[in-house]
Amino acid sequence: PFTLHLAGAAFTNTSPGFLTRLLNTIIDPNLISLLFLLGIIGLVFEVLHPGIVLPGALGAVSMVLALYGFSVLTPSWGGIALVLLGVGLLIVDLHAPTHGVLTIGGLISLGFGLVLLFQNEPAAYRVNEWLVLGIGSAIAAFWVFATGKALAARRLPVETGVQTMVGQKAEVRTPGLVFVDGALWQAHSADDSELVPGEEVEVQAIDGLLLTVRR
Repeated sequence: PFTLHLAGAAFTNTSPGFLTRLLNTIIDPNLISLLFLLGIIGLVFEVLHPGIVLPGALGAVSMVLALYGFSVLTPSWGGIALVLLGVGLLIVDLHAPTHGVLTIGGLISLGFGLVLLFQNEPAAYRVNEWLVLGIGSAIAAFWVFATGKALAARRLPVETGVQTMVGQKAEVRTPGLVFVDGALWQAHSADDSELVPGEEVEVQAIDGLLLTVRR
């Protein structure tokens, strides 16, 4: 119904402002997924270690930005549930001796959750499979590193507490007392023979306040 007479019309070029460009950058399924994960991890870390503040603050900012992205790109509730389950399993595995069983389950759940997160959107607005693979590989590498460090720490000799006296030399003061580490301790011989005052023995084991020694 309208006829536009544009002969000789002036053209004015405009571009979006900084805030608009920033918000358009955030509307990226890969970035939204990363922000969502960082938000969960930061908030959970702050709950488990209160008072550090920085992880909680960064997690809160990341979560708000991710929720803004969710308001534009509608996520799948199943994907969100799987991501939350995956992160939960990974956190539990850090505090439970499951030898990686929960980590494997968490990685599988996290991977499927990220893939399904924007399954209702067009193909261009879905999470990149290589990003999912990269996140899974990074978490698996971190778990292997942390487990290796934990096993190495268990092999180290005890450096604090009374157990450090095991292997130390002690001097028998009476048949039932030895002097070691600056104090008198009740002791008995490993072979149940009588201890002779003045002789040198070696601490073999500790049971409460009673030392087991040998010549």
